[in-house]
Amino acid sequence: MAQVHQLDKRLVRDRFRKCFRQAGNAGIIQPRMAERLVDLLLRYCPERSYGNVLEIGCGTASLAPELLKHVSIDNWVANDIVPLAEDLYKAVGKLPLKHYSFLHGDMEHVDFPGEQDLIVSNAAIQWATSFADLFEHLVQKLSRGGVLAFSTFGPENLREVSELTGLSLNYVESSTYASLMPDRGEILCVEDEPAVVEFDSAVDVLRHLKQTGVNSLARRAWTPGDLRSFSEEYHARFTVPSGSSCKTDVPVHTGQVRTPVLQGKETEECGSGTTRGAGVSLTYHPVYVVFRRHGLEGS
Repeated sequence: MAQVHQLDKRLVRDRFRKCFRQAGNAGIIQPRMAERLVDLLLRYCPERSYGNVLEIGCGTASLAPELLKHVSIDNWVANDIVPLAEDLYKAVGKLPLKHYSFLHGDMEHVDFPGEQDLIVSNAAIQWATSFADLFEHLVQKLSRGGVLAFSTFGPENLREVSELTGLSLNYVESSTYASLMPDRGEILCVEDEPAVVEFDSAVDVLRHLKQTGVNSLARRAWTPGDLRSFSEEYHARFTVPSGSSCKTDVPVHTGQVRTPVLQGKETEECGSGTTRGAGVSLTYHPVYVVFRRHGLEGS
């Protein structure tokens, strides 16, 4: 069983800064999560215009463009632990925003502006050291009737890597959010959406994790022997059998760049009763939460 390790926020910042500068956002699952989060927000919240919006853990600005396809925003404030202001302004400069600004710092400690009509976050909340304290911190910044909508990850996330390395973040079950959220509002939606991504090799898995910055728990560099042992055990335990059916309870997607994955295409153009080639699996476990703060009558 993987042990939950104490987060080194400086290491997290440095790893993400390096991956943003070298490869931008190389995430496979994150763009899909942004789309799904916006879908759920639109389903459970009737608003199509927001005055003040705060985004937590904005990264390279993948969520704002998706959100702005459907709603208008007057004032957008973005936050990230990596000092991204210059790159972020280039990315959002052409978006239909009247005003936008960037606040650098740890989401658990930045003094965000209040009276936010909407606070959103895509695949960032899992880096908090205390979920309950973070949610209290954020809900305090919501206006009456304001919405907090975020995606994060559940306990099955990256389970293959966790089982082999013993490293894991403090993921929580989706059912736990009811007790973690402040009592000044209500949860409108909690949804799990597990997915399995298929890679050609364990080395490709590690390369993917490095490019997306999510290897920020490992404090030391691996030796060639470490890499060899990891690769051998990964293939021994998590190889997807050649000829296995594409029909599965968990959607399987390919991590190969040559196939546009998590955009509706299954591995190797799989259809019912067809097969896919051998590879290794990597599990993602997205979780989505939409919460609304009580209005004046429920304050």
